[in-house]
Order: sequence, then C-alpha cells, then structure tokens
Amino acid sequence: MVSNLENDYKNFCREINRTTKNSFKIEESNKSFKRNHAGIYIFSLILNKLYNTTKDEHKVIFFIETLSDLLTSTKLSCLGFETSAAIILRRSHFFYIDHPIEYYHLNSEKNEYTPIEELKKYFEAHPIFIKNKDDFVKIFNDSLFNEYHQLCRIVHSKGKNFMNLAMSLSNLKRPFDLNIFISKMINIEICFIYLSYKFYRELKFSPMEKQIITDFIPKNKREKLHE
Repeated sequence: MVSNLENDYKNFCREINRTTKNSFKIEESNKSFKRNHAGIYIFSLILNKLYNTTKDEHKVIFFIETLSDLLTSTKLSCLGFETSAAIILRRSHFFYIDHPIEYYHLNSEKNEYTPIEELKKYFEAHPIFIKNKDDFVKIFNDSLFNEYHQLCRIVHSKGKNFMNLAMSLSNLKRPFDLNIFISKMINIEICFIYLSYKFYRELKFSPMEKQIITDFIPKNKREKLHE
C-alpha cells in the first residue's frame, strides 16, 4: 500500500508538471506538496470505498465534486492562479455530503440551497456523532468552517489585498507563496479526512490503509480516530 502511494505521488507530480507551463516547478522532494498529495490520495481512497458500497447517489456526488475541487485547486495554484485556486477550494461541498435535501436542490434546477451555517450544524449534530462522542469532531468541524470563511474573503474581495486587479493577461498571475497555499489545502484535507473517516465508520480499511490515514492526522488529534 505504501508503494502504491509512492508510485501514485510520482505520477501525480509528473502530471502536474506536464500539462501546460507551470509557474512553479514541483520537485518530488517537496514535503508540503507530497503531504498535499497524500491528503488527496486518502480522500480518494475513502471515496472509492464508499462508491463501491452504496447505490445512493446523494451519498457520493458531493464527495466526488469535493475531490475534483481539490485536484483543480492544486493544478491552478501550480499554474500561478492563486485567486482562481482559492475560489475553487472555497466551493468544496464537504458539508453537503450525504445530505438528501441538498441533493434534491441539486436536481430541482432551482437556485436553492441551505446556508452553510445550517449545514455545519446538521453535520455536527448527526446521530452518528451523538452516539459516538468525539470532541475532535467539533474541533475539525469548526476549523473547516473557519477555513471556509477565510476563503470567502478572497471570493468576495474583502479588502484590496484580496482583489484580483489584473489589467492585462500577463498580470493574471501574481506572485504568491505556493507553500502557504498548499499548507491551507492540507489543513482543509485533514478536516475532510478525519470527519469523513468518522462519518462513514462502516467502511472497511486494511491495516496498512488505516496506518496511512493515521499518519496524515496530527499526532495530538489521533486519540479517537479509530473509535
């Protein structure tokens, strides 16, 4: 399993560097980028387990879109489009997972949605978490919610520092620290993985898969991961 992860990472770097001209050259030795890939890999692993065990589309469709948004944000950030990458990352619909009402809105072709604050409460108050008390669920849920609001500052241009003020095509890419952006993605991925792993506790993972998931979660927050 570890060799699969390593091989997938090499292919991941190759693909990121291959398609169009990147502003950043990604080296395989880049630790933060490698950790970002591990987060996407684990999220995909959980999705595949879920996809193979359920016939309910509402349980997987937002999950798939979230994975797609993580991949897209990674690529856009490497191309040098920080604002575009942040906008895509902000729209990740993790709070919508396994939510039949939002699935209904999706298929009704109407511009209706449940406010994100209500979705956060729905997720946190879900019977799965009430039956299995874990204080880290609220911690990660709050952290994800805070990350969402930070990204909203970019989407809604809260202050000129968050505005994209390009006046020509050559100005669309502005200098930024890729490692800082990737670190933000990793923080979000940690939340995604912990919460989805706990939410879909019926999914079966091999000992090696569990170890990879455990290694991705910060040491001081693993205490109840497998309970």
